[in-house]
Amino acid sequence: MAKKARRVPPKERPRQNTPLLFLLLIMVPLFGGYYHFSVFLSGAALVLLLLHGVWRAGALRLPVGPEALCLYGLCGLTLLTIPFGVSSGMAFAGFLRLAVWVLFFLYAATYTDQERADILNAVAYEGAVLSLITIAGFLYDAAAGIDEDTADQDLPKLVLELAMRSYASGLACHRALAILAQRTGHGDLLKKKK
Repeated sequence: MAKKARRVPPKERPRQNTPLLFLLLIMVPLFGGYYHFSVFLSGAALVLLLLHGVWRAGALRLPVGPEALCLYGLCGLTLLTIPFGVSSGMAFAGFLRLAVWVLFFLYAATYTDQERADILNAVAYEGAVLSLITIAGFLYDAAAGIDEDTADQDLPKLVLELAMRSYASGLACHRALAILAQRTGHGDLLKKKK
């Protein structure tokens, strides 16, 4: 009788374009999103990626430590609250929302320390992109708030009002930066060069 060949996991090699980085940049804002479906879609994608990571590594590595135990415990305690909730369906949905964080934690554990450090360094870029999206939305809302049917005699008043608001906001921003620089000992950075 022939023995079954045991599957040997492929040799570990550094991952360049990591799916975890893509997930971090795209889905982290959705984890705490208002809509359940966005969180559940993130969870479904994480399950698929976790299965791929387990297949690639040959085994599932369960992280241990205080952070892991707190996360597992919080998820377990949330599961225990289901029978006592006002709506057991909503309580179960809350458990599933928290389970997405556990899935993300488990998937992140399939990466090496260096890969996780590289991914963590990309969080600043995510913040910059989200800030740009927020600013673009703010500017769009501000521009959409201008009524195109404004009478010709009211347009100069509107222009002056917008210019004064912009100037006042600029002064307030400069003052806030001056206070921040003074408190952190960098007051010389804001001094005007002559």
